[in-house]
Amino acid sequence: MFFALVAFLLFGLLVGGIVLLIIRSQNKELVDNSLRALAGSVYLRIFLMGLLVLLSQIPMLFVDGIIGERQISADRVARDIAQANGESQTLIGPYLVVPYEWETTRRESYEDENGDTKYRDVPAIQVIEAVFLPQRLEIDGMLDPEMLERSIYRVLTYRGQVSMRGQFSQPDFSRFARQPSRVLWDQAYTSLSLSDMRTLDSGATIKVGGMPLELNPGGKLVDNGLHGFAQLPANPTAAQLAFEIELGFRGQGNFNVAPLAMENRLQLSSTWPSPSFTGAVRPTDTRIDENGFTAIWSPSGLARSYPQAFEFDSSTVSATRQFITGVSLFERFGTYGQIDRATKYSLLIVGLTFMLIFVVDHSGNRRMHGLQYLVVGGGMTLFYLLLLSISEVLGFTPAFAIGAGALSVSIAAYIGAAIGSAKRAAVVFVTLVALYAILYSLLNLEDYALLVGSVLLFIVLLAIMFVTRRMNVKSA
Repeated sequence: MFFALVAFLLFGLLVGGIVLLIIRSQNKELVDNSLRALAGSVYLRIFLMGLLVLLSQIPMLFVDGIIGERQISADRVARDIAQANGESQTLIGPYLVVPYEWETTRRESYEDENGDTKYRDVPAIQVIEAVFLPQRLEIDGMLDPEMLERSIYRVLTYRGQVSMRGQFSQPDFSRFARQPSRVLWDQAYTSLSLSDMRTLDSGATIKVGGMPLELNPGGKLVDNGLHGFAQLPANPTAAQLAFEIELGFRGQGNFNVAPLAMENRLQLSSTWPSPSFTGAVRPTDTRIDENGFTAIWSPSGLARSYPQAFEFDSSTVSATRQFITGVSLFERFGTYGQIDRATKYSLLIVGLTFMLIFVVDHSGNRRMHGLQYLVVGGGMTLFYLLLLSISEVLGFTPAFAIGAGALSVSIAAYIGAAIGSAKRAAVVFVTLVALYAILYSLLNLEDYALLVGSVLLFIVLLAIMFVTRRMNVKSA
């Protein structure tokens, strides 16, 4: 749509120029007098200024392309760092798994005295794993943010430390359709899943009944994780079914947990001030400020779709991985996101700057040349390229201050030299600084950016009305 509009305007100018040449060949004096009168017309300057504003958006498209390419490079670096430092983490567990023997029959073949193949049922023992979920589960987690750098790119990661406490209920096998003939208490084990085990710290511990378990790689019950044999006594007591777990790990982006128990309490804290709460359950209590956040969840076990105890099958275990909740650490105003948002305001900023220059230009006797307007427009578009390149090294805020300051000084000095007025150049400088300060404020507003921007535009309209209130056809 934008290219079509620009092409239409350029085509109209081309056709108008050709028609003007044809008319001039027939009546040179009339055309020359008309052009001299038109050259000093305010309306022509306004039209050409609007055309320059539209044309300034053409290089902005190339700037947008460069921003996209740099964003892709940054995402590639983030993926590389995630492969080395850890990806999004999901913590699920613990599960208590108690194997038991079930008496059944199996069919076997045999040959009778005539050599014919016959079949018969013979007694057999099948070992089944019963899975029990916690009755009570408390999770306290701390996510310490870390910025990792590679070349000019910075990626937000975290180091997590989690403490889990709770208790399993007395294993009840009466709810199973296949009743045990013998429970293998000495083969019971506790299983825990962590989605990216590569970053697990070496100090991980699991205690059941106050006794530390010897941890083994692999979750047995789950794909990624660890397990330890609990070696429970027959009919263990409540104290023997209490557990304590300590884990340290690294990750990036999301950290989720599965509230497996009937009674759950999850608390996550961090010094990072920009969390996004994710998952099936929202926090019941949150505190977010510039020093970080603390969130508490208390989901009920009745909200889930799987039972408290079940005979092992992959579909039920998979269901426990679906009901998760957690938090994502993200940069609220990422560098490339802010720059991209800034480019969305480029048409407005360039247009307001040209209006400012037009008013300043017509407040004195000395006029600016059209080429000087073009130079100013080029400087306005160059600001966004400066913002992108400096932001990758120093960050967005310093880059914005440097770019806006340099551009305001250079444009004010250029206009002051062009119109020969230091006073009006100072007005341009102060107004440009105020304009870029407003732009910076809009970029840092997330929820109210549209409201504030609309109000400011209305104020600008009132200012234009005030300045042009005495204009008439004669003065134009």
